[in-house]
Amino acid sequence: SNSSSAATDARARGGEMKVSVKTLKGSKFEIEVNPADKVSDVKKLIESSQGQNVYPADQQMLIYQGTVLKDETTLEENKVVENNFLVIMLRQNKGSSSAAPSKSKEPSNQAPPTQTVPATPASQAPATPAPQAVAAPAPM
Repeated sequence: SNSSSAATDARARGGEMKVSVKTLKGSKFEIEVNPADKVSDVKKLIESSQGQNVYPADQQMLIYQGTVLKDETTLEENKVVENNFLVIMLRQNKGSSSAAPSKSKEPSNQAPPTQTVPATPASQAPATPAPQAVAAPAPM
């Protein structure tokens, strides 16, 4: 319970701080956050400030000092302080981005062989006794 009062405390004190968010493309933007803000709140903030089509909250990954921040943790828990920077990445889950095809290609390439290999013996299995019966007289 004390964590929630600490959160309202920070808000009451006006605990806003500026944090830079760097993208993999090398651009960056600033957001105003609260140490008590959850990572999920920060993602929503980025989504609303940068545009949902650019950074949909459900696809964002925020990285701080090499660690991916978990949605349910707060900035304070992750030791994010004023003027620090986060790195933002997008998870490819809709296959809308150019990075998606190369990722989705791999599993789909591997999937058919693994399915077809078991499938072919299975489909031939009923047929195998017949060729053997035919093959048996052949050597004579």
